[in-house]
Amino acid sequence: MMRRFILALVAMGGFLLIAPSPAQAQATSCVDYLSDLNLYLVCSGGPTITVTPGETAPGSQVLVNLTGWLPGSSVAVSIMCGSDSLALGNVTIGANAIGEASFTVPATCPLGPTSVSGTGPSMLNEQTTREGPVVLVSSAVVTTVPSTNLPVTGSDSTGRLVTLGASLLVIGAAALYGSLRSRNTAS
Repeated sequence: MMRRFILALVAMGGFLLIAPSPAQAQATSCVDYLSDLNLYLVCSGGPTITVTPGETAPGSQVLVNLTGWLPGSSVAVSIMCGSDSLALGNVTIGANAIGEASFTVPATCPLGPTSVSGTGPSMLNEQTTREGPVVLVSSAVVTTVPSTNLPVTGSDSTGRLVTLGASLLVIGAAALYGSLRSRNTAS
């Protein structure tokens, strides 16, 4: 009897040790976003920043895309100009954990490789800084790639094909039902 009590006590103690503390139970994790698979995947990957174009001249516009930041938060964007970090502005992150804005690269930035950084709360509400590379080149070197439209893939007749398939399925089911019914009445 005493042995069973000790085993039960040890089992309860083990259970109590495994149970999370109230502070741990309220901690944010990527699992909190499982209700939306896209947000979960973004959370798991962590925040990112990309700068387009990756090669530009001082005084030109760049598009900064931020992904994986806390929805509804504000991310401070800055650029390294030589040894100085210059603020470009803030980007408000949307409900889908994505934000974007265009900024002008200061004309005083020296040529060469540099980075644009974003500082703000990650999906786990932790202050995070990420950098995106950009190369500053002379305006004579910058080449723009003309925008091309993507080719159309797929078919516009998908709806008609689905209707045709459903119709053939109904006709086949009716024919099968009719043939089985005529056999049952004949016997």
